[in-house]
Amino acid sequence: MELSKLLYSKKESSILLSVSLRTVDKLVSGGVLRTKRLGKRVLVLAESLEQYAGATDRSTASPPKPPTNTLSLSQIEDDAHG
Repeated sequence: MELSKLLYSKKESSILLSVSLRTVDKLVSGGVLRTKRLGKRVLVLAESLEQYAGATDRSTASPPKPPTNTLSLSQIEDDAHG
């Protein structure tokens, strides 16, 4: 995503990311999107939007790793008989 401004309103951010305004609010309050305050306005840094969009790009995302706390069938059988 090529952005031309340095700061975007939350509404503009929601349009750029194709998410709801509520989702942008959650991302901001969760610290996922970095902001700057200008008076009463809260503006999202373009760099932060680009990082978030890149992190959620499914074409480059690695597949999820399997959980490490699983038991094999032989371990379950050993526990049942032991």
